[in-house]
Amino acid sequence: YVYKTKQQAVEAVKGFSQSFEQGKFYAILGRSGSGKSTILNLLGGLADPTTGEVLYQGQSLSELDKTKYRREESSFVFQNFNLFPMLTALENVVYILWLQEVEKSDAIDKAKQALASVGLEKKYYDRLPRQLSGGEQQRVAIARSLVSGANVILADEPTGNLDEKNSKVVFEILRDLSQSKDITVILATHDLAAKEVADELIEL
Repeated sequence: YVYKTKQQAVEAVKGFSQSFEQGKFYAILGRSGSGKSTILNLLGGLADPTTGEVLYQGQSLSELDKTKYRREESSFVFQNFNLFPMLTALENVVYILWLQEVEKSDAIDKAKQALASVGLEKKYYDRLPRQLSGGEQQRVAIARSLVSGANVILADEPTGNLDEKNSKVVFEILRDLSQSKDITVILATHDLAAKEVADELIEL
């Protein structure tokens, strides 16, 4: 994958070939600028490869409805949480289901289940993001990805703003979700602690 700046063309990813299995947890390890985030953007359909192709269930992403793929098949978890500041924790998760036109009561039930699966019980439902710790905000973001029904969660430096303790919790939650929900989790990180929980390491 090559992107252009005003001065030059920059080759962000070269010669990358990797298969990902359903229900496994992958950690892409590399220093800043090594192409980790670019790979996730390619896998998530946010960027198109300059050469080569990205296949999902045997079909090229270039042939799929990208909007539908991003809404139903894959979901991102980012370093900066990307929660709506005016919505509560529960509403941030329910919002995804509203976009999918899920009936209101069903959406609320599913959102509560998703929050429970990341260790956030009832007392957190009505809290705004500013009333949550960084680790708790990231759990809400993971619950939001989970409730979307995605088969693939792409986590781009999800622990970049967290301390060591909360980073470990987030890694363990992602691992547990990949196993219990049969979700493929692809993590991009420079945090070596990911080695302890990932099923497979990919070093750049």
